[in-house]
Amino acid sequence: MKKAILLVASIIISVHLYSVETDSASINSFPLHGTTINTSDFFNDYYHYDDYYYFLDNYHNFITVEQETTGDYSTPERKIFSIAGNSYLWNKMYINGFRIDSRFNAGQTDYDFSMYNHSMAVNYHTSKVQFTTDSVSKNWVTLTGNTGNLGGIMPGTKELIHLFHYASYERVLTPLDKRTYMKGAVNANSTFNIKAHNRNYTQHISFDYGRRMLTAFSYKGIDELFPSDYYKVQLQGMLPIKANPLFDNTYYLIHFLNRDDYNSEFYYGKNEQSTLNSYSASVYGNKQKGDLKYTLGITWATNELKHNNPNFSRNLIDQDCEAMEPWYPDGYTNEYSLIFNAEQKLHKYFKLTFDSYNSLIHFAPNSNNSYNTGYAQFPLDENYTPLYYYKWQSESFVSGLLENTLSLQYSQKPVKWLNINANFDFTVDAMLIGKKSMISPNYQAAINLTFNPCKWFFAEINVGNYRVSYNIEDIKYFSDKYLNGEIYYWTDKNNDRTYQEGEAENLYVTTGGKYHRANGYLKQMQYLLVDIPFYFRFGRHEISFMQSYKRYYNTRLTYFDGDENEYGYYNHSEELGADIFMFYGGQEINYIVDDKYPDGIMGYDAFRSTPYYLSSVIKYEYKGKKVLFSIAWQSYEMCGLGAIGNGPIHNNISTLSESQANQNTYLVHRNMESPVKANGRLDQDRAYVAWMQLTYNICKYYNMTLTGKFRDGQPFAALRTHMVTNSDGETQLQFIPYHSRGINNLDGHFGTREDAFFNFDLRATGYIPIGDKTLELQLTCYNIFDFGTGLTEYNIGPNIPESRYSLSLCIPRGLLFSAKIIF
Repeated sequence: MKKAILLVASIIISVHLYSVETDSASINSFPLHGTTINTSDFFNDYYHYDDYYYFLDNYHNFITVEQETTGDYSTPERKIFSIAGNSYLWNKMYINGFRIDSRFNAGQTDYDFSMYNHSMAVNYHTSKVQFTTDSVSKNWVTLTGNTGNLGGIMPGTKELIHLFHYASYERVLTPLDKRTYMKGAVNANSTFNIKAHNRNYTQHISFDYGRRMLTAFSYKGIDELFPSDYYKVQLQGMLPIKANPLFDNTYYLIHFLNRDDYNSEFYYGKNEQSTLNSYSASVYGNKQKGDLKYTLGITWATNELKHNNPNFSRNLIDQDCEAMEPWYPDGYTNEYSLIFNAEQKLHKYFKLTFDSYNSLIHFAPNSNNSYNTGYAQFPLDENYTPLYYYKWQSESFVSGLLENTLSLQYSQKPVKWLNINANFDFTVDAMLIGKKSMISPNYQAAINLTFNPCKWFFAEINVGNYRVSYNIEDIKYFSDKYLNGEIYYWTDKNNDRTYQEGEAENLYVTTGGKYHRANGYLKQMQYLLVDIPFYFRFGRHEISFMQSYKRYYNTRLTYFDGDENEYGYYNHSEELGADIFMFYGGQEINYIVDDKYPDGIMGYDAFRSTPYYLSSVIKYEYKGKKVLFSIAWQSYEMCGLGAIGNGPIHNNISTLSESQANQNTYLVHRNMESPVKANGRLDQDRAYVAWMQLTYNICKYYNMTLTGKFRDGQPFAALRTHMVTNSDGETQLQFIPYHSRGINNLDGHFGTREDAFFNFDLRATGYIPIGDKTLELQLTCYNIFDFGTGLTEYNIGPNIPESRYSLSLCIPRGLLFSAKIIF
């Protein structure tokens, strides 16, 4: 016992601390070493729904879905979710040990998996989501349809909302007679076995097709509804190849996707969206020989973007602030990846693992040159002001993303009631883009103490230090070739809202990766975690108390490369009562990226002087033979500095934006005296979240499930504007925040948040034996009360009051019908 204590103490003293992954699927409720595990049995016997994204949104206690989906899970939108405060860009996805998160859309996978034959493990320390395929003995075919809009609130809903605040549809600037909805969708999928070499090889094929009606914003508010179509084909399974010296099992993944509303999930305007054609294929295998096991495979992927209108003109007075920087080039992004991980047992206490994901990425634009125009038009104002002509340049280039982790893991149970686990990892990550390449050797370390002194009590102490690897957004920001712009003043001399030759004469500023550089050697982003969960189990009753703290450091921000006086001046606004930074114009603007937060920007508190995450979850769960009842309440905050804008693109721990260099970012109109202007809640924050799940297995042939969730609104950026026109009639526009985001905890200033979000789904499932086959019928009514809570709000304009007019509402009530035959 003394030796074990000395060993733990030496690990604590010598390294920062990092938690261990678990291979065990036996813990189906309590997280173990930061990992929650839900087996396929849980989804079959209790949850009765097989969509993992629905499960993460409505059940998982450490995940914040950053889009409010409400019955829209089958759509091809990027699945944007934060795991315990981390950026959605940092999510790492695996299937059977093979890495599958997209290099094109960082933090998400192209693939969907039926949870009826998969287990899922989520590590909320490291943002890892791991799927494991069960061996399948039966075949099945499923057909699912979504009926779409069955709108209209139920009696009493308005009164229920009034317990919290006025309803969104009662706080309107213009009538909210249009909202996004599913017009119709169908999914067909089948899981079946191929018999070969005296064994079954499981296959899965699925096809999705659907049409949605999306809202188009303009200065009028919701301007129109327009159709959006998509289809998706997915194949996965085992290749009928005998076990051989290289692999015991060989798998494949194939994916096709077409959608014509790429970026609608970030509320880009109709013209700013694009058509996405996405193709990917992977082949991988695994092998176990004695104490060694490994997975090895390759991925090829191509993603093509083509704007619906490549030379669109954009209103820079973005009504909802959620698409402030929509510029991106048309073109192809090709990925070639080699994925390898291995595990070798060294001793009964020690294990060596290696995890590698290395990619070559090629970008080729459809055109080397393009242009756009930008203007300013306030809500409900027929007058507009021409501002800028953007002249863009893009070139083909090759880049690389490397991610490699070598880990020594220690595990021992010195006494019956105590487990000790520790990791020490050596990592090598890189972003390869010519002279701006960044290669980062680093380390991770962790310790986990698990206490189980009696059968009804279980507790852990986890302390760890984690690094953040690079992703494609870093490449886009630093690349000299991805997208560079010269921004000219646009005078629109004939007032026809269309650019014509001679209307852009004088340079305003420059923008893009060509003008971005790192400030010397950048340290890799990291975060420290302290996690102390404890649990009680009394028969079928479980009570959980889960507390977590993360402190992020080496967080990157963008600054001017030089004194701000070299680039601009301050102009006093009588309306705002502040001096607003304006560019001189006519010159190249260069930026540097540094890994240090300005001193005091978040105060001098040792725990909160850099971005941080605090969370507390209380959960009660009962698993009976016929009943699953679960209710949880989470209160948390995620604080840091984002960018000018709204939503996960701007209001994110991982955001890099030129707007961070502009001193206007650090002003708050309603709180000018605050010593810390820029601090506020980030997009991952919801302040309060509640989940409820009630499943009643009435008999072996029939069950019903009620799922409910409540989320406090996400922070958003209410902005004010200031325009200055020079003697040549050329106008520039600047933004400053009107409120802090959420609550600025350092001075108590209460900022603005979107509406609270409510949703209840009711699901009925029946099983009908037909000979030796089973027909499973399922009917789900989503958003049954049709709360119609707000998704976006008017956030820019001189006449926007503090009542915050609603701009768009959640998806209305609808029905999902599924029929499944098992044979």
